[in-house]
Parts: sequence; C-alpha cells; structure tokens
Amino acid sequence: MPILHIAQRYTPSITSVALDYCEYGRTTVNLYRMLLKNPQISAGPLHIRSKIIPRETTGHIPFTESVAKNNLSDIKDVDFFEDDEIKGLFSLETLFTNMNETDEKILRLLAGVSAFTKK
Repeated sequence: MPILHIAQRYTPSITSVALDYCEYGRTTVNLYRMLLKNPQISAGPLHIRSKIIPRETTGHIPFTESVAKNNLSDIKDVDFFEDDEIKGLFSLETLFTNMNETDEKILRLLAGVSAFTKK
C-alpha cells in the first residue's frame, strides 16, 4: 500500500512542500562544526532546497524558480500581522490554547456537538 501524504487526503488536495530531512541534518552538523571552529560567527545565510508538490489547490501548476521570481515583483508590501484574517486566526489560537474544560463544553454546545457524555 503506497504512503499518502496528508495533503493528498483532503479535497481539494493541498499543495505542499517536501523537506529533505537528510539534507537538513547534514547541513546542521556542518554548520555546528563551522561554528565550533569560528566562534566569532553568530549569523549567516543558509539555503536548503525543498520541493513544492503542486496539487488541486494550485491547479496542479508546476512550480519553477523563474515563475516565482517574476511573480514576486508583483507582490505589494503586506504586513502579515495586520491582515484581518490572520488576526482572527491568532485570536482563535489564543482561545483554544487558553480554554479550560468549561470553555470547551460551551464551544461544543455552540457548534452543535454534544459536550456531555451519558453514563
């Protein structure tokens, strides 16, 4: 049975990024060795290639670096943290992170999901 990425299980299937964990490990070890030999270095650029796997959410359009570079010039400065949708997501994250058992029962009742179990 083939292994399915979780992004394939959703409808529509979600475009995702495949990370080369072996390369991350090799790069981490090499970086650590370099820092041990050069304690005066505290920061620097690090580039590790990843693979974009196009699926239904992006119309299966293949990703190429030249397309990405051309499209970046069209993007206007956007403050990610000032976006209303992002603010809403952060609010939800805060709510779910800080809620207690009573809060959870109230949310389940509001969502129409039984908050109480019968014994």
